[in-house]
Amino acid sequence: MIAGKRVCVVMPAYNAEKTVRRTVAEIDRSVADDLILVDDKSKDDTVRVSASLGCMSWCTRRTEYMARSHCFCTTNFLCTYSG
Repeated sequence: MIAGKRVCVVMPAYNAEKTVRRTVAEIDRSVADDLILVDDKSKDDTVRVSASLGCMSWCTRRTEYMARSHCFCTTNFLCTYSG
């Protein structure tokens, strides 16, 4: 918390199994109340590893690129890992 406000760290990830441990270790947990990993359809164990570190994970189910507006639209859902 900072000045009585909750702090949430949101981390985008794609195939980050090898780096997510180091990234989470460098976050000051005395400041960050919640860690959320947004996984973009990783093909490795990014979600499993982040869950073992106490992160909540949001997984991208569908990504659409809209050429005219130059933006991405994603449909996300909460991932849970129990393994």
